[in-house]
Amino acid sequence: MESPSVIMSDNSAALSKPLASLDEEIEKTRQQLSAMETRREQLVKDRLAGLPKELGYAGIVELIEALMPLTDGRVKLVAVRNRGKLDQKKRDAIEADLREDRMTANQIAERYDVSSATVNNVKKAAGLVKAKRAKKK
Repeated sequence: MESPSVIMSDNSAALSKPLASLDEEIEKTRQQLSAMETRREQLVKDRLAGLPKELGYAGIVELIEALMPLTDGRVKLVAVRNRGKLDQKKRDAIEADLREDRMTANQIAERYDVSSATVNNVKKAAGLVKAKRAKKK
């Protein structure tokens, strides 16, 4: 009779081939699934993009406006403002005004049509902000 260790090594070698084969098959199936999910997402996007025209609306905004009465007031449309990029010319002009120290951040913001937070960000980036005082204990 063979010793148990010989039997186990024979069995483990016999099992490793089918396991490796199954692992490869599982990985291949995962890749196929991922490709299928990607295709599905694209089909959904394409279908949704064509929906307003298919239903006779000029665009998505008009479709959403038409659907609003069906929400019973539970949904509100909110205008989203796209954040503009502060160009270098405007940034330099803001920094120059900050260095002159004749106007407040709010006055500069109004002058250049930016937020006061933007002015303060430019001020900080230019190193024009004083360090905070240590808190008293």
